[in-house]
Amino acid sequence: MSNRFRTLCSAILIGRLSNRGVFHNWTVEPADERDIEIVCHMRAATLDLFFKPSPAIPFLALDEASSVDAVFSEWAPGDFWFPLQSSAIRRCNWRSNVIVERDSAESILECTADTILLEHSSALKPASMSEQEHDAALTEIYAAHFEPLEIYSRVCDELATGAPYVGLHVRRTDHLKYVRDADIRVQDWVALIRQHVRTDERLYLCSDDLPFAARIAAALGGHRILTVDASRAFDPRTKAFLEFLLLSRATRIYGTIGSSFSKEASRFGGTPILVCASIQAGLFQRLKSLIGLDRGDELGIRLVT
Repeated sequence: MSNRFRTLCSAILIGRLSNRGVFHNWTVEPADERDIEIVCHMRAATLDLFFKPSPAIPFLALDEASSVDAVFSEWAPGDFWFPLQSSAIRRCNWRSNVIVERDSAESILECTADTILLEHSSALKPASMSEQEHDAALTEIYAAHFEPLEIYSRVCDELATGAPYVGLHVRRTDHLKYVRDADIRVQDWVALIRQHVRTDERLYLCSDDLPFAARIAAALGGHRILTVDASRAFDPRTKAFLEFLLLSRATRIYGTIGSSFSKEASRFGGTPILVCASIQAGLFQRLKSLIGLDRGDELGIRLVT
């Protein structure tokens, strides 16, 4: 979900800088048997299920008759992810060269083709911008063109009623297969919160691993924990978007390394984020454990930013 949000936001910025009209092609499509659950939900969704329409990025259908002169993609044909992330390329039946770009927006900004198709999951940064300037530009675009539907805003207003809160997003499940440093222990999350969040501050806790999050909450005696009530019958897609919006309203966010969910919530709300990573997953720490030097009482988490 947040991958799609950031790519759309990035496309608007690239369009501004290159004086191009920008259209999106987020349309309902069949799921792939290799999709994880949230990807299935996103393939069955459209942009207008989350946000009010914006003239900055109208929908444009794609088919074999569509005029496309150049294609940029995060993946090349033959890469593992290409079949899962090339549905727009397939819709227009593109048979020519696919330009792979993962690092920068420069090749797109310099492209002279009339019509460009960009199929991606990241926010490509122009070389002329610093990371801070890029984040600020995307935050401004989110504020100007991504207004949540009233039904979500009302629920968030209700759930967030009361004192300000700190956000904690714990990303696990499939993420641990790809980002080793995201494997942070319960006791380390708890130690981090006790060290950085006062007991008179509320803590908003969300995670894709509910039993793991419940263990964190149970260990945080004295902290007031705010969550999306499991008794409310939100479908998974709605719950994820509400969590995204609530996280974006926090005074600051502690997020899991490699997760676009907390990073985009930070950009969406203009909220400071501190990215957290495991020390236990590091080579030095593993060697210490093997030779018996790890006493188990050291803080096994670090703040990346």
